[in-house]
Amino acid sequence: RFSSVLAANPLALNKDVLMDNLIKQLPLQKPGLRKRACACLGSLAVLLNAKQISYIVTTLLKNVSKMRLDISYTYIEAIGAIASTVGYKLAPHASAILNSFKEFCDPLEGMDAVIAEQDFSIKDVCLTVFESMVKRCPKEITPYLETLIPMVMRLIGYDPNYNPDVMIDGNDEVNFCLLYTSPSPRD
Repeated sequence: RFSSVLAANPLALNKDVLMDNLIKQLPLQKPGLRKRACACLGSLAVLLNAKQISYIVTTLLKNVSKMRLDISYTYIEAIGAIASTVGYKLAPHASAILNSFKEFCDPLEGMDAVIAEQDFSIKDVCLTVFESMVKRCPKEITPYLETLIPMVMRLIGYDPNYNPDVMIDGNDEVNFCLLYTSPSPRD
């Protein structure tokens, strides 16, 4: 959000130190800090050169499969934040990103409710990353469309909020309570 201010005075910050500190925030226990670190990485990416982007993406992809699902979600979300701001800079990493995200795009069988919710969230953030990459670097992503399209189609068809058994009655009203159960209000 403040990348333009930082760009005006490039000597005021050490981007490598800032980048490393933000990456260190991603596996922390506090979800709020992780989310802010993702947003900051996305904003910082505007100022980074190709080598620095490569370092971030390589570091995140190297660790994404080794972490708990909630931390993996954060790593994928960080790549998504970068993709939404400077997706064209991710073009050299398209193959690595697609290969790393493949395992998160297949449904897990026999999972408990907590893992299922995290799995749905990971699938959603993977879709966001794919969308940003297609929008931001369409020419560079074209060679990977044969791999990407089946993954996206599986993800689109795996909507936990969609219930094909719910019928719309004659007056085109849908009982949304059957389609989606909102989270309970906090105490």
